[in-house]
Amino acid sequence: MQRLPGSVGTVVPVVYDSRKPRHTKTGTRENLDFDGERLVVLFVGGTGLVLLGVGALLCLIGAVT
Repeated sequence: MQRLPGSVGTVVPVVYDSRKPRHTKTGTRENLDFDGERLVVLFVGGTGLVLLGVGALLCLIGAVT
């Protein structure tokens, strides 16, 4: 996320689970913590890029032969 939602001091949902809306907690923008999710996003995104590259390479090999 490039920038945090809302203006300074705006109360936003910090933890939200659409399956259990009553468990929603609210807080200010400063309460948002993306550090735990960042590693997962980088790992999944990196794996996806590698698989995309392997698929493109297999397509090229298949087209040549």
